[in-house]
Amino acid sequence: MIRLPFYLTMIELALGCARNSTTTTTTSSTTSEVVFARFRSVLPWNASETSAYENAYESAITPKLNELGQVLNVESGNLHGNFALSYTIGNTNCDRVKAAMESIRNDADFIESHSVICG
Repeated sequence: MIRLPFYLTMIELALGCARNSTTTTTTSSTTSEVVFARFRSVLPWNASETSAYENAYESAITPKLNELGQVLNVESGNLHGNFALSYTIGNTNCDRVKAAMESIRNDADFIESHSVICG
């Protein structure tokens, strides 16, 4: 039970220490796409702590993805034994989402991996 406050404190600390970087990607395409993006956490999956994990991770990630388009859906789940968040982002450009996901991953030590599927 003491692990959750520790993990949440570490996430907040990492967010506070993360570089404030901005990634600018220029593309010639203005095509509006629906993109599926997933982050895999360093935290082990724990169904009883899902709500707390969701709140912590969403507060760190969702605002950055909202800048790229409209976040249509966010789902949490167990991905290979770790907590994961999956996003559906509409009215966006896949290349911009890929660049932003890489930037978010590089700035956050609480994210183990990420993936993007362009639709």
